[in-house]
Amino acid sequence: MELKIEKEKVLKAAKKCAAGKEILEELFPDAFKKRRWDEIISYEIACEEQPVHRDDIIYETDSDDVVAYKMLKHIIIVVNDAPAFPNWEDSNQKKWTPIFNRASGFRFRASAYIYDGTRSCCGSRLCIIDQTRSDFMGKTHTKLYERFYH
Repeated sequence: MELKIEKEKVLKAAKKCAAGKEILEELFPDAFKKRRWDEIISYEIACEEQPVHRDDIIYETDSDDVVAYKMLKHIIIVVNDAPAFPNWEDSNQKKWTPIFNRASGFRFRASAYIYDGTRSCCGSRLCIIDQTRSDFMGKTHTKLYERFYH
């Protein structure tokens, strides 16, 4: 007899019962393995790392740019892997964002940061914890950013 337990259910149980988390980690170590942030190359992989059902956040009535925004937001949460980031009370904290060139097509140009304030070119809700991850997002998820900006 083979017992099949979904990763999502193991993680959900661990959240509900902190005392049982150690036991669950011992029994199902693969469920608790995390990918490195630079392995999050798609929305689907981000959803595997931090389970969310597409239908729970993306609705039939959402426009394409809203769908892209929601997908990017979820990917960035997983890539940042820092629950306390961003800290909007810390005006010295760098909040990175990829910048794109639209002059000849749509391609990643560079990353920039802003300490405080908001610029329309720097989607503050999509800010990233450091330049390396911002560059990764800009290079790896260009098509998704293009959908968001158009």
